[in-house]
Amino acid sequence: MLKRLSVPVVLLILVVATRIDAQLQTSGGSAVSISAPLPAGTNVIGHVIVDTAPTTAVTNANLDVALSTRLKPADTLAGVTTVGAVTQITNALPAGTNVIGTVKSVPLTTCGATPFDSSAGFLPTSLTVVTATATCPIKIHFNNMDTVSHVLLLTDGSTLCGGAACTYLGGTSPNFSIPPGTSDLPLDGMKFTGGIKWQVTDGATNKIVAQVIGYQ
Repeated sequence: MLKRLSVPVVLLILVVATRIDAQLQTSGGSAVSISAPLPAGTNVIGHVIVDTAPTTAVTNANLDVALSTRLKPADTLAGVTTVGAVTQITNALPAGTNVIGTVKSVPLTTCGATPFDSSAGFLPTSLTVVTATATCPIKIHFNNMDTVSHVLLLTDGSTLCGGAACTYLGGTSPNFSIPPGTSDLPLDGMKFTGGIKWQVTDGATNKIVAQVIGYQ
């Protein structure tokens, strides 16, 4: 004859069965959230999936981790063929024959770093605005196609000189003459605050080709 089990024994059996069932469900059922860090060592955590796509495994292709968090001091980029835009290099380049591509050199002036080129054209016989923007010309190129010299007037477009334009070349005797042939006038980034104006003052028409380059 079977003995009747007491109530406490029945409750104990139910509790044990419930815990075993919960463990089985955890091992073979749905994923478990781990909030605490795993202990150091070679932990095996099974198959890792993308949270937003439960059937997609995490791979190098869809794992977005900042490069700085993956590199160790001893790592190199030998296997990297393309690197995105580099905004800043804080350390000096190592000694040797470093190849860094095309380097843009901008002269140190009191203007900006925007290149300015007036393009070539004949010097006019009346005072004409080349540019009304503050400009630091590096040089002006002249080609006097005549057989005699001609007189140049070069001024600032501002009124900084006693309420009038500042004259850089010409305007007094002896004047600044451009000889036959080609010549360059270096200005080394001198600032023309109100822009640049020029003319040939002796009435020579279509004799001198001029072009100014600089920064604004």
